[in-house]
Amino acid sequence: MYRILALVLLLWMTVSPAAAGEKDVTSCYPKVGLAASQPPIEYGNFIVVDETSALDVKLRAQALQAANSMLKPGSLVLVGRFSAFYRDRYTQLVVRGVIDRPPSPEQRKQMPRDRLALLERCMSEQSAVLRRRVLSALNDIFVASSSDIARSDIAAALCEFAVVVKQAPVRTRRVLVVTDGLENSDISSFYRNKTARLIEPAVELQRIRAANMLGDFGGARVWILGGASFPADRDEGGSDAPFRDPRIVEALRRLWSSYMSASQAVLAEFGAPSLLTTID
Repeated sequence: MYRILALVLLLWMTVSPAAAGEKDVTSCYPKVGLAASQPPIEYGNFIVVDETSALDVKLRAQALQAANSMLKPGSLVLVGRFSAFYRDRYTQLVVRGVIDRPPSPEQRKQMPRDRLALLERCMSEQSAVLRRRVLSALNDIFVASSSDIARSDIAAALCEFAVVVKQAPVRTRRVLVVTDGLENSDISSFYRNKTARLIEPAVELQRIRAANMLGDFGGARVWILGGASFPADRDEGGSDAPFRDPRIVEALRRLWSSYMSASQAVLAEFGAPSLLTTID
């Protein structure tokens, strides 16, 4: 299953706009007969959301703001969701699109005026449509998220998405992962008595390694938002203690930093739970 998402991406990148899915946002250059003039896509922006992490309003807003900041010209944009392979909840790509880079002044001089006008109109619509679809999809995921989902296969999902990230034909890879970072799977559970426990990062990384769940992100930079966050859909008596031991937070930070290093990526920031830096 871990190769399926990568195959879908590669097929999508090579099909014509007419053959793409109706919800995909494809390049404008082929649509107006200027495929030969299309600048290369420089950035791969990947937004991955853990549906078992029920974020509060402030964290949702920051996630939307962070995602919005990633939607720049010259970008491939993918939005995915995951929880566990459980009933109707499984790893999915829900938005795929590109935001074209405008032609250079030299290219503009060589383009027929009518096609250039069509290109500019298409690119204006392209950016607006993709932005709307990304933010709408994220809102839908947040609404559907629930801490009541029995499992949270974070390591397995990241391993799966890593294939997609590495295979993307881009120069720079940036990944925003929205998750509390609390694994709860057959590999390991970071809970004890329904509350987050203090883990041993080296031990947990070895368990992930033994389960073959390290990935290869192709040198991507990764930001985690929501780390060690409390489930917003439960009251204080429902599960987690109302206070998170800083040692638990630091252990999670060390684990996922080690995981990314072992998966050919750099953890740019572990937001615990909010990001304190911008995604650059």
